[in-house]
Amino acid sequence: MLSIVTDEISHDLETAVSIGWKWGVREFELRRVYLERAPYYPEAFHELLPSLRKTYAGIRFVAVSPGLFKLPLGHWAVDHNGGAKLDASFRLAEQVGCRTVVIFGFERPAGPGREAGAPLQAIEMLGAAAAKAARDGFTLAIEIEGGSYADSGTAAAELVEAVGSPAMGVNLQRWDPSATGDSWERGFERVRRHVRHMHYKAADTPELGGGKPGWDFGWAPKLKALAAGGYAGNISVETHAKPRLERSETTLAALRRVLAEVGLTE
Repeated sequence: MLSIVTDEISHDLETAVSIGWKWGVREFELRRVYLERAPYYPEAFHELLPSLRKTYAGIRFVAVSPGLFKLPLGHWAVDHNGGAKLDASFRLAEQVGCRTVVIFGFERPAGPGREAGAPLQAIEMLGAAAAKAARDGFTLAIEIEGGSYADSGTAAAELVEAVGSPAMGVNLQRWDPSATGDSWERGFERVRRHVRHMHYKAADTPELGGGKPGWDFGWAPKLKALAAGGYAGNISVETHAKPRLERSETTLAALRRVLAEVGLTE
């Protein structure tokens, strides 16, 4: 269940896996390697992979995060994201032995109209991607991301339900209720059955600087509820904070405390 995004440790893959291994982590999510984002890694990545698996026997890659559809609908690269880049992401996932690809729900234009939900074009584009994923045996997990059409639990659930494919779910992480109007409790209950992957940020823990008042996502009961509902996927440490190494180690420790609190194994 417990994993970490490799570039939250280091952009050098061997260094990231080596340090993660010393921390007791055996499962990893791929995003940026050698400063290049999935799926377009340099040849050095492909050359390293076999020896990495031999040196660190038992490691597993659980997801890839290529940043697909993290752009506005009118962007010139939308078709590329849903075409060649999506196909390349599936090839990378196949190569590293995972079936989960983390994606995004397009950037929502600023201004009024948030309540309208995702436009038909977004739903159709994501639906076409989900059809490819279903055909090839992959799962697409739309990340909850501020400023997107999946910027809260409720919004993400509505988007996935509009697409209506078993190959599409949600990558759960915290969201800002002050920006979305969707509370963590209400939004979580709305989205929980769609969760296929998770990113863990512990900004509300004292050793990570506190955070805003009320910014306690309440991870323990949510993880317990997901496990009771049959969730068996991963929860990846993803801090998006510096100093990278120190923050990742502290966040990993916080996640382990939460897992122990609710009686879940790593």
